[in-house]
Amino acid sequence: MAQLHEIVGMSSVMLDIICSLRYHQDTSVKRSLLFALSRIILIDSKNAATTTANQYHGRSSVYEILNWLQIMMKEDGDSICREQAKILVNSGWL
Repeated sequence: MAQLHEIVGMSSVMLDIICSLRYHQDTSVKRSLLFALSRIILIDSKNAATTTANQYHGRSSVYEILNWLQIMMKEDGDSICREQAKILVNSGWL
């Protein structure tokens, strides 16, 4: 159980980092943020998804990230970022 608590804590910090850097102009930074978000989703799906997802949902950063992903899907200049954002939105986690 302690490991799950640590995972949730680290994932929460990563969500805060993603949220704070989400409008960075550098494509490599945006791709890295999308990758980090995919790792949170992957870890969450492997570790009692309902428990950890409930920890994240309700946080304003999750809604801000979802909004960012929806904008990115439609408007980002990088086709890879658009595609990755679309995959993350369609994952159903957010």
